[in-house]
Amino acid sequence: MNAGAIKLTETGNYIMTINMESLTYKLELLTRPQYLYTPGAVNGWQFPDCSLMQYDENVGYYGIFAVTGGFKICTATTWADADTYGAAADHQSDLTGTFDSPGKDITIPNGFYYAFAKYDEATGKLTTYTFTEVTSVGLIGSFPASGWNDVEMTTADGGITWTATAEFNAGDKFKIRVNHDWDGFNLGADQNNPGKYVYKGGDIVVDEAGTYTVTLVTQPGVPTIKLTKQ
Repeated sequence: MNAGAIKLTETGNYIMTINMESLTYKLELLTRPQYLYTPGAVNGWQFPDCSLMQYDENVGYYGIFAVTGGFKICTATTWADADTYGAAADHQSDLTGTFDSPGKDITIPNGFYYAFAKYDEATGKLTTYTFTEVTSVGLIGSFPASGWNDVEMTTADGGITWTATAEFNAGDKFKIRVNHDWDGFNLGADQNNPGKYVYKGGDIVVDEAGTYTVTLVTQPGVPTIKLTKQ
């Protein structure tokens, strides 16, 4: 069977999602930024080195990253005022606030945080943000050391990289969650994009039994999760 070409009726940037099991695809015209960028002191104010915030239709933009000094949140890799967002004057250290453009540097206390940012589709602008300090990062799943209780991950670089080593049986599943709380922030598999990890995604399946070091890297870019067999 010869398939016809895909025809787009509107100019713009698209995200294509392909499901190889059902042999279907979905095209989404992006009317909002694909990512938010978080340049700041921790990454030398450099866009290529910063953590990215991804979009989820239920919560808006979300991310998890280390904070050392001030930072901004940008809708593009440019310092143009229209693309740059910060805190309102006298509210730079607030964990919950309203964006101002270009705004003041956000200067919440140094630490490791998960963040949410709201975007108004009608105006094309970021509106509000919340930051929650992360006090623990846990590996949790069906593997023997966990039994769906957190196995603590550790960091040696201020929260950029987290690791834990555990034994897995073939078919064991796991996720990464913070603060021992399913309602707050956790990362799992993107079912439509193998190798990508998203907010409240699906269980990550270990195919082969063995002892693995699980590594979470939070920047640059979107969070990545790597399993290294010992």
